[in-house]
Order: sequence, then structure tokens, then C-alpha cells
Amino acid sequence: MPFDYIVNQTGQYVFEPSEEETKVAIGIMKKFENLLLFPGSTEGMETLYLGCAFDRVAFDDRPYDLTAPGAPAIVVKIEFDELSDGVFTEITSEGLHGLLFRGPESKRLAKALIFGLLWERDRLTTGEVEDVHLRSIQECLMTVREALKTNCKVMLAEG
Repeated sequence: MPFDYIVNQTGQYVFEPSEEETKVAIGIMKKFENLLLFPGSTEGMETLYLGCAFDRVAFDDRPYDLTAPGAPAIVVKIEFDELSDGVFTEITSEGLHGLLFRGPESKRLAKALIFGLLWERDRLTTGEVEDVHLRSIQECLMTVREALKTNCKVMLAEG
């Protein structure tokens, strides 16, 4: 069932997803979190490409072919040298897990990823609405990037 698209005071599109869809998106987030902690996922990444696909949080250290089946429609590029202001140049999956899920902006970051997933699932289920879906997914991913940078700064300051 398509979401009702409402524009809030800041011009962002908002919607009320069903409880079922929300549970699915939270489950996808939990799979992503567990994947980052999977033994053997410790190879360092200098750059992270992060996006929301229908059934997963897509992440890799190489750019995605956005035209490939199942690929996210939009990704955000995060360079760890820039993110940490030169303090470190690469990060392991476990370190990325810490930045995503243990910092002061973790709830905001998780909420943005969940809503990115919800927007992508809606886009693929009901059809893309021009200037709604992709714009909303992009806003979610930019929120993730900003929250990740804040988490990084706080964690570096704490030592």
C-alpha cells in the first residue's frame, strides 16, 4: 500500500509507514549490524559507499553500478581520512560498527537509515514519484553521513 506523502514545514516529504514495513526495515538494520560484526569482516576500508536497497543496507569499499539489478538507487561516499580529519585513513568493519551504533548520534543515524530503507522499499513497490523518493533517500543518507561525522569527532575527542 503506498504511503501518503506529506510535506512538512522544512519542505521534506514525510510519511507514516505501516507497523509491518517498519518491522521489516528494522530487521534489515539488525542484519546489517550483525554483518559488520561477522568474524573475518576485518579488512580495512579507506572509502565507504553506503546506500539503501530494497532488502539490505548496501555498503562496499568500491563504487556501485547503480544500474545493476538490486543495487541502491543512490549512495553516499564517505572517505575516512576526511571523516576523521586525517586521524585515520581506513576503518575495519568492527570500527565502522562502533561509529554507526555506539556514538551519541547513533539513534539519529539508525532512524535515517531505516527511513532510507522505507523510502527505497516504497519506491520499488509503488513506483517512483518524481522528486519524492530519490530526494528523500538522499536526505536520509546525508543525515547518516553527518551523524557519522559527529560520532567520529566525539569518539576521537574521548580518545
